[in-house]
Amino acid sequence: ITMDGMAISSALKACQQLGLADEAIEYLNQMKMLSTSTTSSSANTSVNTNTSSNSRSNSRSNSWNTDVDTDTDTGTWTGNRKPLEGPDSVAYRLAISACARADLINDNNKNNSDESASSDHYNDDDDDDHAHLSIETINRDNNGNVMNGNTGISGSSGSRWVDGIRLLREMEEVTGSPPDVIAYTAAIGGCAVAGEYNKAIQLLKEMKRNNVLPNVVTFTAVISACASACGKIHNANNNYSGGGGSAAIATTAAGNGFGEGNELSSDSNNVDSSYRREEAKDPMSAALALLEYISKDNNLGIEPNIVTYNAAIRACAEGMNILKAFALLDELKQRQLEPTIITFGTLMTACERVGDVEGTAKVFRYMQDLNMKPNEIIYGAAISCCRKALQSQRTLLLLRKMLKEKLLPNTATFNTVIMSQLEAKDTGNAIAVYNLMRSASWER
Repeated sequence: ITMDGMAISSALKACQQLGLADEAIEYLNQMKMLSTSTTSSSANTSVNTNTSSNSRSNSRSNSWNTDVDTDTDTGTWTGNRKPLEGPDSVAYRLAISACARADLINDNNKNNSDESASSDHYNDDDDDDHAHLSIETINRDNNGNVMNGNTGISGSSGSRWVDGIRLLREMEEVTGSPPDVIAYTAAIGGCAVAGEYNKAIQLLKEMKRNNVLPNVVTFTAVISACASACGKIHNANNNYSGGGGSAAIATTAAGNGFGEGNELSSDSNNVDSSYRREEAKDPMSAALALLEYISKDNNLGIEPNIVTYNAAIRACAEGMNILKAFALLDELKQRQLEPTIITFGTLMTACERVGDVEGTAKVFRYMQDLNMKPNEIIYGAAISCCRKALQSQRTLLLLRKMLKEKLLPNTATFNTVIMSQLEAKDTGNAIAVYNLMRSASWER
């Protein structure tokens, strides 16, 4: 069975939604092979010269696109799009978006994370010049550490963003139409996943040269790419420090029976903060400069939204600039924007990065004022922060609060509390928390 243009378009849309980059590119190649003769033949089958409702229905079902219609008197095309003789701009936008989503899904699968701070997605609407790019799908462990690559912060990001840019370059050559804001934003979205902030900025400058007006989604994607770059630096330094996984910690602790002389040290987690902060300075500064640019340039007609601010706060969190992160919270509130659970989760991560226990208390107070309940991710980041600050009793207190509020700590959170007790040489509490973690009622 030979697929016609409508079938291939539908398949491309499905690939875009599922992040199937290889399949999307394959369907795009199939579109390139659509011959003029095949197109003409297919077009003839969809011309409606019969005014009966049944014939009209059959005509529309056989056409390349469901929005294509014909004049009943002349048999000429009157719909939005004619039968495809090859890939059009919509097809390329879908394929570029599929590449961006593929890297995101690959990072999610690689890190096997099941804790999601948001259910937002990256979505391109074929008929909407303001495509929705959510860079807020941030999967974290319960210590608040980002585990996936909507942000590209953990694990090695894929390289499908390179395919996305290749398709962007190919788009005008094949379709005759230059890339539009949706195509550029989709390509930048792939850079955001991978943390390729320099490439994202280059694409933004290219849009200006080509007189393609970016929208708030575009700027948010570039800021997200900067935040992801900061996070990659943070994780690279943590990996260099030799920190082990939470499962290894639990196994070691259990095997040693919490005996004297077997306490695990937290020295491996004490990475030189000043070195890490200096490395993340450039992408963080770029993110803040972009936010300031769209906030103050009235000629752009663009207003940063809560997603934009969340991305900028994340850049500050990963860049270990907690003062600026809280300043952005004040700024967004002055703009009458409502903070979300993601906003506070990111702020808590900022506190965790530098071990600011007082900052965690501020986040909890802000949430209480808004009648917003902390989730497992926020509690996990706060517990990790207290461990860094050598506040072992606070880790126990926060764990109790989680359980009281019927929240389910994951293994990483339990391990953090256990390690905090071991570092304080309180083996009794460490054993109690370990037994609680092993109990059937808290298995996940």
